[in-house]
Amino acid sequence: MTHKIYFHPDAEGEMASIAQGNKKIATQILDRIHKLDKDPLPPGFKKIAEKIYRIRYGDFRIVYAVMSDRVVVYKITKRDKNTYKDLPAIVKHLKRMLEEINQFKSGEK
Repeated sequence: MTHKIYFHPDAEGEMASIAQGNKKIATQILDRIHKLDKDPLPPGFKKIAEKIYRIRYGDFRIVYAVMSDRVVVYKITKRDKNTYKDLPAIVKHLKRMLEEINQFKSGEK
């Protein structure tokens, strides 16, 4: 199964910021993200919450959600002491988003 990759606006902004600093790293991070379309749970992934995961690329962390046929990249950040401080809010937001998508899908059938 192939998954479609979506970027949350926050992740798009973070990616643009990384690209301004180092285009080579940004390209490598994007390559890593685009591989999630075929394997959304690659070696080294970490489960953060139900359907919410984290992968690493060097010093960067990529937080994303996996739905039936979609991967939503929510956060791309360089690892430091503050990387996970807003994780509870991210998880809460992603869970709400997943619930809304499931309700929307239920209404379509």
